[in-house]
Amino acid sequence: MTISSRFRRVATYAAAFVLIGYAIVSVADAVRTSQQDGGSPDFHAYWTGAILLRQNVEPWNGALDLHPVSVPIKHLVGSDTKVVPVPPLRYMPPGVTAPLALVLIVFTELTWNIAKFVWLLINLSALVSTPILAVRIARRYGLPVEPIGTWTIGLLLSAMSFTRLAIGHGQITLVILWLALVALLLGDSKSPWQRLAGGILLGLALSKPSVLLGAVLFLLLRRRYDVILAAFGVQLIGLFIAAEITNESPIGVVSGYWRVVKFSASLEGPMNLAQSPILQGRSQLGTVLVIAVALLTILAIRQPLMRRYRAPAEQAGPFDFTFYALMSTFMLLVTYHYTYDAVHMLPVFVLVYIFYSSLGSSALSYRTHLGFGATAFWVLVPLLPGAVLESYLFRGWSDLVVALHTLVLMTLMVFLTLRLRSCPVRSSSYYPGGDKSTAIP
Repeated sequence: MTISSRFRRVATYAAAFVLIGYAIVSVADAVRTSQQDGGSPDFHAYWTGAILLRQNVEPWNGALDLHPVSVPIKHLVGSDTKVVPVPPLRYMPPGVTAPLALVLIVFTELTWNIAKFVWLLINLSALVSTPILAVRIARRYGLPVEPIGTWTIGLLLSAMSFTRLAIGHGQITLVILWLALVALLLGDSKSPWQRLAGGILLGLALSKPSVLLGAVLFLLLRRRYDVILAAFGVQLIGLFIAAEITNESPIGVVSGYWRVVKFSASLEGPMNLAQSPILQGRSQLGTVLVIAVALLTILAIRQPLMRRYRAPAEQAGPFDFTFYALMSTFMLLVTYHYTYDAVHMLPVFVLVYIFYSSLGSSALSYRTHLGFGATAFWVLVPLLPGAVLESYLFRGWSDLVVALHTLVLMTLMVFLTLRLRSCPVRSSSYYPGGDKSTAIP
């Protein structure tokens, strides 16, 4: 064994030990935060919004208008709620559209503390299963990920600060990711019934549309039009059901959606380009940059994307998965998002693992080295324990970390765009250097 290979093995074991410890501490902190007094503030908005919907009140406008919840509230599990728990932060509208808001009515049959605990279990289940689903999708499109890779990707996801925030805040974003990944697996099936099931799940996931455009465009690339139509059908059915329950017009419900969007855009701390701390409040400059990023991305991938679209849909390969990763990154950069929505960068984690496992390959191109550096930097930033360091360093630490998230997303956009331009359309095996015999010119 050479010195370099021995050093690499020792470094790998040391990194694995640190990562496992960090993941355990991170998840434990998220569990503690979600269940303490004041924990799960986002789930509080979903829960109270579902109660309003159950009481025939349109929850999007109702929450913003501070419509009171009628008490007592009867539950199937637990005693009646006579005083609605005060929200941990402020009264917030539910950040999902009608289909998932209707599903969340189930949780109103549980008291607040029980519902909060059940929601934690659901989030933890999503945390465990989403890396498995992502790796399964990657393998389907020619990306070699060994079993140890699934563990590595799962530990990375568990260790990230944005995952800790998602679970601690009781966010729905991990559940949305799970729905989207299952929808992509079922939606690419030859069975029409499985594609229908995939469309229904995608329709539920579209209840948070700002993170789902990447999945929709991926299915569009795969020409699964029936899945996309079923998904939008779910949204329309949910809209009309919510309108019927609340005696509101569908247009009135949609206006409520729009009010929630404007309300969310007024809050501080998002990592998307237009509102990131990196621009110091220059929203007009941010809008210009968003348009510029969108146009440059379209111009950069237009030719390879058109060639891929003209190829048979059955020619599945790394191009498709890389396109999904690119579009997921794009949506986080150009639409409103807090850092917890970065869990939707899970496809990039798959690429991180592939880069690491290929470090000894002589076939690596400069794009691979650039990509490994970018993704390694991106992995490092969310590991920074901002909540701890803020009190010891300076009050702007959180803003700095969010700004770094924005910078890394921009770097990844460049890397993923370069990768897409040379990525194989189809291949039986794949390595980061690219298979020149099947690459798109």
